[in-house]
Amino acid sequence: MKFSQGKGSQDISLLNRHMDIFEEKVGKVTGISVVPGGLVNHVYRVGGEQGTIYVKVRKTEFSALPHLRINPADIRDESVALDILSSAFPEVFPRQFAFYPEDSMIVMSNAIGAGSRLDEVLRNREFSDTDAAKLGALIGKIHARFKDMDISIREDGDLEYYTRNLEYRLGYHRNPELDSLISRLGTEPRQLILGDLSPKNIGIDENGEFTIWDLEIAHKGNTVFDLGFLAAHIILHNIGNSGSATKLINALFEGYYSTAGRKDINEIDLKQMTLGIILFRTRNNVIPYTLDVSVEDRHQISETVSLLLSQRDPLWLDVVRYKI
Repeated sequence: MKFSQGKGSQDISLLNRHMDIFEEKVGKVTGISVVPGGLVNHVYRVGGEQGTIYVKVRKTEFSALPHLRINPADIRDESVALDILSSAFPEVFPRQFAFYPEDSMIVMSNAIGAGSRLDEVLRNREFSDTDAAKLGALIGKIHARFKDMDISIREDGDLEYYTRNLEYRLGYHRNPELDSLISRLGTEPRQLILGDLSPKNIGIDENGEFTIWDLEIAHKGNTVFDLGFLAAHIILHNIGNSGSATKLINALFEGYYSTAGRKDINEIDLKQMTLGIILFRTRNNVIPYTLDVSVEDRHQISETVSLLLSQRDPLWLDVVRYKI
């Protein structure tokens, strides 16, 4: 068995202890490599004669930011979310093969196959209106499936996590409109949502179907959070191309409404959530988001977004253009 050297290779003894489950799933193991790009957890690709699986290990610090501390036991939340979501949509989410709480480790299937991550597709300008509508319809279908189910991931009904997540993403800006949004959302219906629809957590497999992973932030929240979060990232990946951004966002929303309906999404909430997440991504210096823009452009975007928020209900065209 070969283990590629690099960050995380100190876990070879941990991985060797679980070689039996690896070989059960992929046959004789031919190589284990570190999956780059992770922020919180350490992720490994295990290749064998019969395929590939992934292993996720949570430690006491962020994998990419070791000065930030975390609780390894919290990987249990992702384990719970994986079981729930992969049971409902086995074609979309990874299947959990094994969970080892004593090692804070999950073994799961390969959800992306030979496909590509959405952030790569967006960066290469290969994401079409049809793709956006298809992805929107999938997210709407997932939301619709769990709409009337009282499901949460954590024992307190996710209330503490729900509050902390909104404060972390939106509240720290101390923006009056975003503070008001947080208050409104607290009175609106909550259900199971995915929580982190960053393009790096979405794949397009070799058959052109979307897959989703990294479910540690899944919780009982507001559906508008997922939709606005994804819309914000699509806009950010189309900076300087407002025409494309407008078409993609329109297609995303129409696809979503085709399967989830419009009733549960307030238009003003959606605009403000989208703007709030754009602000979060351009202002967050602790956990920066990779974008092909300069520091000066990030500052200009965040300033313009703040002005758009002050309008309370700006035009979508202005949102994607960052113009007043």
